[in-house]
Amino acid sequence: MNEWAFTLCMACVLAGGLELLMPRKEYEKSIKVVVALYILVTVLQPVRVAFSDWDSLWPSEQTDTVDFSGYRARLEQQALEEQLEQALAAQGLDGQIQVETGPPLTVTARGCTEPERAETALRQVLGEGEEIEIKAEGPSNGT
Repeated sequence: MNEWAFTLCMACVLAGGLELLMPRKEYEKSIKVVVALYILVTVLQPVRVAFSDWDSLWPSEQTDTVDFSGYRARLEQQALEEQLEQALAAQGLDGQIQVETGPPLTVTARGCTEPERAETALRQVLGEGEEIEIKAEGPSNGT
């Protein structure tokens, strides 16, 4: 409260000083309006502060949010795996696709009877890129 009173007194002193320094009478009305508005804003400043605190008491935004980014990333990964398995099947190749996201994107085809052909087919679907790593592995012997 003391700070507000000091600010109000300083605003009045500043307003009086500005009025004394203005030489022309033709601008007197407009200067008085500006000075009056300045003092009014200074007087109403505690009200503005009170209303700004009012918003913090009852937040209008919902703060409970759920992060679905992991779920969405897993769905995209599964969709890519299915698409690549379909691309292999379309070329008469079998194999199970495993995708690991992140730089680089790693695509592994396991259990392929023709790993070289499977790797070429996957490269055609995904394209060339430094951020894509493709591996094709033959069937495991069970050892």
